[in-house]
Amino acid sequence: MDQAIKQKKGFSLARFGIGEISYLSYPANGLLVQEFKPYESYAGVSHAPEIIRRELVRSLRDTDIAGLIAPWRLDPWAKQTRTVLKQLKFMHSKACCAWIRQSLLDEGTLWPWL
Repeated sequence: MDQAIKQKKGFSLARFGIGEISYLSYPANGLLVQEFKPYESYAGVSHAPEIIRRELVRSLRDTDIAGLIAPWRLDPWAKQTRTVLKQLKFMHSKACCAWIRQSLLDEGTLWPWL
């Protein structure tokens, strides 16, 4: 991120948390999408699951760094994340914990970057 800022280049860090993994699991695991229904309104969900999934796959492939659920944070969801990535035959070259924003705040680096 420092290098992108110094070189004034675009850079993307996309977080794939519980909601995103739920929709990336669709249709193989439609139950996760059903379980996420109560949170859709405040999570910005406004399309059908297949459309959301397609957009999330595109985002996952296009991001510079993927923030993924780490086993030490939520192991059952980390396992689901691994399952989704395996089904997509996708291995991101650069990944970090999905809670990177909090880590950056704790380190004191987020606000100076912004």
